[in-house]
Amino acid sequence: MKHLFFACKALVIAILVVKLAMLAAAVGGVEQFQASVSIEDAIAQEGQGNTTAAPLEQERELLKLLAMREQELKRREEALDRERERLTTLKLEIAGLIDQHRAVMGSIVVADDQKYADLVKVYEATPPAQAAAMLERLDRKTAAAIIMRMRSRQAGEIWGHLDPNIAVAITGEITRMVKAREEEEL
Repeated sequence: MKHLFFACKALVIAILVVKLAMLAAAVGGVEQFQASVSIEDAIAQEGQGNTTAAPLEQERELLKLLAMREQELKRREEALDRERERLTTLKLEIAGLIDQHRAVMGSIVVADDQKYADLVKVYEATPPAQAAAMLERLDRKTAAAIIMRMRSRQAGEIWGHLDPNIAVAITGEITRMVKAREEEEL
């Protein structure tokens, strides 16, 4: 848009330079003008039409057109500036909401960690066969969260008592949870 604006200005300047050159040539030609021009010649030329009026009118129209285009370009530039400001404001709002979301998620994780820490103590104190039977009855997400927080030796003992299909399902949930945490950290 700015290139078009500058091109229009350059065109106007070029037209002015050409006009000045034509005016200088006309002033130089006045000295050569003969006083023998008769009234009849002037009337005949007037009847043929003024040939310099048409180019002047075209130049005026061109200047009006350029002025209108310049106003349109200014209006568009102002609209773009307003849109840029609106987008910047939205970007800042979204960044603030993301920060709030992270803070809330952090507090939820802390609350979950405390809840699961208490359950982990219970399951670690329970004999492995009985703990495995209890974990099999839980939903897979809760069971995965408890096993992930247990000491590896005790989790391994319980793991040996789990039904293989349930162990696979819990392993899948643990994998999803680990991936989700890694993506949150990015």
